[in-house]
Amino acid sequence: MSSKLTQNAANSVTQTFLQRTRGSGEWNARARESMPGGDTRAASYYTPHPAYMTHGEGCFLFDYDENQYIDFLNNYTSLIHGHGHPATVSAIQEQAARGTVLGSAAEVTVLHAELLCSRVPSFDSVRYCNSGTEATLLAMRAARAFTGKDIIVKMDGGYHGSHDYVQLNMQPDTTEEGPPTPRLSSRGVPESTLEGMLVAQFNDLDALRDLLTAHGDSIAGVILEPALGAGGGVEPEPGYLQGVRQLADEFDVLLIFDEIMTFRQDVGGFQST
Repeated sequence: MSSKLTQNAANSVTQTFLQRTRGSGEWNARARESMPGGDTRAASYYTPHPAYMTHGEGCFLFDYDENQYIDFLNNYTSLIHGHGHPATVSAIQEQAARGTVLGSAAEVTVLHAELLCSRVPSFDSVRYCNSGTEATLLAMRAARAFTGKDIIVKMDGGYHGSHDYVQLNMQPDTTEEGPPTPRLSSRGVPESTLEGMLVAQFNDLDALRDLLTAHGDSIAGVILEPALGAGGGVEPEPGYLQGVRQLADEFDVLLIFDEIMTFRQDVGGFQST
């Protein structure tokens, strides 16, 4: 009975959504002609079709059918000031008037890097990247180059972008007992990538210690989100991140905090809280 009630409720919500977003449905059909699935961001899609937004104001979004939404997503935490904040708009306009892309070294880059280094205790210097995928790829490559070792440990359920080496265990297997088994999360990724990766359980210091004890001589570093995002919004237990830091020091491996999602938690990032 409960299953039938749930299905009826879901059908009712879907029908209401379809009636209120006819324009978005038309845009989705049009978008599918030029983009696979109708968008370049897989997370933007949901059935029967996503609502297509036209603009945002403060904490609100507005779609093609003039529906108004409260934006709890904030572009996955990057828009902590909301949409169209006057100070943000003014700064963008001021910089655009000075030049859009200068294609050379620029003072604004130096000033921003200095600001970041002053805010984050672990930052001695900054390297800018074009995307989160590029940032984690280069961080892992740098760890391997610096240590001369090949293996990187990631967390079960950790998400670090779309390059091959992190396309494994992006969703935790809740049916699995014992240590996580490395498994590919995407088609088109060679099985050989598993040779350079190990997987640990988030929030389990004993399991990480066991992994480092068994493979420490081959491990270049450990990469993790301070709080799992795509893996279920899992926060670290008290003392867990400090424990990971201590284990990394004890076994002489590098620790890579992927703060692409969590950096807005505090002025100095999640790691400074």
